[in-house]
This record gives sequence, C-alpha cells and structure tokens, in this order.
Amino acid sequence: MTTPENNSTLERQRSIPDIVLAAIVIVGGIAIIIYASGMKLLNTGQMGPGLFPTLIGWLLIIFGAVLLFQGVRGKAPAADDADVEALSAEEYEQSHEVQTGGEGGAYALVAESPGRLLFNGLVVVAGILAYIFLADTLGFIITLFAVLFAIMVVLREKVLMAAIYSAAFTIVLYLAFEKGLLVQLPNGILGF
Repeated sequence: MTTPENNSTLERQRSIPDIVLAAIVIVGGIAIIIYASGMKLLNTGQMGPGLFPTLIGWLLIIFGAVLLFQGVRGKAPAADDADVEALSAEEYEQSHEVQTGGEGGAYALVAESPGRLLFNGLVVVAGILAYIFLADTLGFIITLFAVLFAIMVVLREKVLMAAIYSAAFTIVLYLAFEKGLLVQLPNGILGF
C-alpha cells in the first residue's frame, strides 16, 4: 500500500530523449510533405512522384506523435522488489513458454554498452550512405543485398542467416517496387 510520502516516487517520469526525437521526426515528416507537394502532378490519373514521399511524411508524423505521447506520458515507475513475486526458472519457462535448446536456443535481451549501441547506429547509417552512393553504379539488387548482409554480419547475425534474410528482403522489395508498383529501380551493372 502506498503512503502519501512515497506517492511522489510512483509518478510517471517523462522521457526527454523521446520527446526531442519525436519533435525531430514530426518536423522531418512535415518537411517531407512540403517538399513532396512541390513535385509535379500527373494529369493521367496515375500516381505521381510525390505520392511515396507524402506517405512517408505522414507515417513519420503519425509515429512521431505516438512517440511524443509516450514520452510525455512517461514511463511507469519500477516496482519494488517486495512487490515482485519471485519465479523459479521452470515456472518462468512454463508461464512464458520460453523455448530453450535447439541450435540457437532462446533469444535473450542483452544489455549493450553505450559504445556498442553507438557503433550499431553508425553501422546502419554507414549502410544507408553506402546504398546511396553505390546504387546507381552497382544497381539495386547487388547494392541492397551487400549493404543488408554487411549490416547484419556486423550486428552479429550468423552469416548464413544474414545471407538468407538479405536475399529474401532484396527479392521482396525488388518485386514489390519494380514489378508491382512499376517504380524504376537503379539497374547498375546487371542491367535489371
């Protein structure tokens, strides 16, 4: 039972980093929509070049608003150790159906050091920049596969799984955009 003295410790705490990031994302979404509105419209009734940037802008605004709401709402206070019921490993596995054993076992959340988190973020940014600079030369298929594969391997995914995921994602995106939506992707050295 909470007393008035420790009621202040049970209040939600706002997340300033989430609020700042949400504001940046929302402003970015608005900027993308403004930029896309300047693209020429097609008189044929087909989708114009500004459709996808506009959709992305709206998605950024929506997800930014969700993040802003969560940041302003704050995080729930942590429960005291006395309020938490201790479970044995067997009880936890039964209640959460954790699958152990097999080749990989169960996935576990591992606390990463701030330096490793920064490195992971820089790897993803470097991958995006590599795609931007190499896509016209190498083409969509080679560049996307190579960038995704490199990112996954650096982020500690198994090599075989990284190759499978990269190939599957590349094929799905190629078929969705090039064949389904008729969006011309960079051909590069392969010619397709």
